[in-house]
Amino acid sequence: NNINLKIDKGDFLSVIGSSGSGKSTLLRLLGNLITESSGEILFKGKNYKDYDSTYLRQTIHYSHQNPYLFGETVKDNLIFPFEMRNKDVDYEKIVDYLNKFNLNESFLDKNIKKLSGGEIQRIAFIRSLLIEPEVILLDEISSALDEVNKKNLSNVLKELNEKGLTIISINHDLNQAYSDGNKLIKLHRGEIIERVNL
Repeated sequence: NNINLKIDKGDFLSVIGSSGSGKSTLLRLLGNLITESSGEILFKGKNYKDYDSTYLRQTIHYSHQNPYLFGETVKDNLIFPFEMRNKDVDYEKIVDYLNKFNLNESFLDKNIKKLSGGEIQRIAFIRSLLIEPEVILLDEISSALDEVNKKNLSNVLKELNEKGLTIISINHDLNQAYSDGNKLIKLHRGEIIERVNL
């Protein structure tokens, strides 16, 4: 409701608020998954409606807490970002990301039906990163992760943010929300009730 929000390139914005406050709706709007009923959303000074939707969804990538994996193996999912852009598969990059999340190269051959919830979240997130978006929207993607992998996720996000990736993250873990981001907003009933520079 009447949200006025400016996000600069390279920002790491944490979004907090109780259930039903509008956090996921905000991210779905920014991810071009739903359209605004009033007002406008601009990216690089240009209205979302003036962009090709496929371009927007690759450039501004939405990653949610209940991700969908396709195909039969982990490999099917992690080579897809290269195939969709007609690029050679960079296995070194894939393995590097697997290692950062306590997974190894042999994991590529694992059947997706045998993965735990936390493993699915990690693989889906790695797939998102391999798309190389300019902006990534994270909708509580650490909900099924243990403390070690939550820490790994924070470290990877900070590293990518330092390299210029813009991150907008919903997080119920207030300590993580405050420590990860450089900006924070709190939503209540669809309105921003608090803005903090961290």
